[in-house]
Order: sequence, then C-alpha cells, then structure tokens
Amino acid sequence: MQRAQLVIAFLLGVTVALSAALIVTAGKPSFPEAFAQQAQNQDMIAVMGTGDQGKSRDNLFVIDTKEKKLGIYSFTMASGLVLDAVRNLTWDLKYEEYGVQKPGVKDQRDAVRNATGDSGKK
Repeated sequence: MQRAQLVIAFLLGVTVALSAALIVTAGKPSFPEAFAQQAQNQDMIAVMGTGDQGKSRDNLFVIDTKEKKLGIYSFTMASGLVLDAVRNLTWDLKYEEYGVQKPGVKDQRDAVRNATGDSGKK
C-alpha cells in the first residue's frame, strides 16, 4: 500500500512540475527568432537577415544574377557596414553535384533515364 502511494505521489509531482513548466514557457518560441527582408530587380537580389543571434550582427547578401556574383556584408553598431566576402559563382554552378549526398545527381539521372529509356539527348 505504501509503495502504491509513493508511486502516485511521485507521478503527481512530475505532473505538477511539467504543468508549471508549460505555463512558464507558454507563448515563448523555443528557438531564437530570425528575421529577413529581400528586394530584387531584374539583375540583383538583396537579402538582409539577423544572423549570429545574440551578437547584434546583421548580414546582407547581394546576388548579382546577371554577373553570377555573391557579395556578403555584415553590419554591427561598432564597425558599421563591412564587406566580408565576394565570390563569382559561375564555376561553382557548373558542378553537376557537390558534397556527399547519396544517391548522387548523376546516379539518380542515370537511373531515371534507364527506367524510361530516355538517352538524354534532344
């Protein structure tokens, strides 16, 4: 009898603790919020977001779709707007696949072509 009462008391305590935790955290997101804005025209795309949570740092990504270039800026109150990196994406985008993802793009393409009888030449 005492053991059953002890188990019931323990479970009741756990239930009360979990209920209290739910009440305290209700309405609060579990992950830090991130905000982004974007603007574009025919040749440029700009995306600004709050990166590096807790460091008061914002990032601006500028993508030149005509020249296939990416520029990355960071902004902090201490340093202002700083150009962090520029990259020409022309050759990056020539890869048919990159990284260690299985099945690979070529394997998947070949499997579909073999299944459908498509030679891929038009």
